[in-house]
Order: sequence, then structure tokens, then C-alpha cells
Amino acid sequence: MDIHQVLEFVDKVVYAKTGKRLNDLQRGIIEGTLKQQKYSEIADTYRLTEGHVKDVGYELLQMLS
Repeated sequence: MDIHQVLEFVDKVVYAKTGKRLNDLQRGIIEGTLKQQKYSEIADTYRLTEGHVKDVGYELLQMLS
């Protein structure tokens, strides 16, 4: 699976569970994780705090479990 396919798959799973699509940050966290980026690097890309990105990442993992 390439990154695009993973994003599509995760979006479908999240939509099935929540009725909502992934937002840009959630997509960025998934993509960054697949590229082995740290939360701090993802946060810099989105001009957000590392803590906020970690919180959103945690929420995303909870949706997928």
C-alpha cells in the first residue's frame, strides 16, 4: 500500500465509525507517521504545537482501535 491508499483506507474506517472524514491535520499525522516524522516535525509543518499534534494523534488512534 502506498500513502494515498493508506489514507483512503483510514478515512473509510474513521467515517464508518464516526460519520466524519479525516481533516487535514489527521491526514498529515498519518502521512508523517508513515514517513517516520516526529510529532515536532509534523507540528512545524502545520504551525501548531507539538502537544496539540500529539493530542490529535492520540484521538485518531482511539478512533482506529
